[in-house]
Amino acid sequence: MGDAALALEAVDFSLLDAPFTGTPVPIDETEGPDQRLEAITALVAKGAYQDAARAAEALLRQGVRDVRLLGPYLFGHFVTDGMKALPVLFRSLSRSLTENWDFFGPPGPKKPIFVDTGLRWLLKMMSKNLEHHTRLKDAQWQSWCAPGNREPIEEALRMGDPIIAAFSALPKNACA
Repeated sequence: MGDAALALEAVDFSLLDAPFTGTPVPIDETEGPDQRLEAITALVAKGAYQDAARAAEALLRQGVRDVRLLGPYLFGHFVTDGMKALPVLFRSLSRSLTENWDFFGPPGPKKPIFVDTGLRWLLKMMSKNLEHHTRLKDAQWQSWCAPGNREPIEEALRMGDPIIAAFSALPKNACA
């Protein structure tokens, strides 16, 4: 499959919006960093957020559940779908940090650090994106202000308390 065909494929952003079952596929980093995670980090660094989300989706579909996938995957959803992404994004975050927490790696003391860093990055990037387009009042901002976005925004706002509670329950919770 060529790069052009891959770029046209829509990402399924509902993969974290359900209770998990089954054993996750572990990432083995005993002999160095996982190259798939490094590739996602490189895509994020280049600002290729949809490509990073697509790569994270591929790992999630393989059963890899690592907290380092949360930020790139969910930010890709926000970049792709704007305000309409917020309900699924917030539900996915809440589920990942509560009922699905034990299904995520990496095991050990780095997991809370990785999730805290990743979630702070996600929230910061969403905020910067919102501020940027709001300041410009550009086409992106205008699409966010369209009547069809009111319901998803209101639904997302109702999820505020559960999200804050999930953040607060984390062992390291600077993102709260």
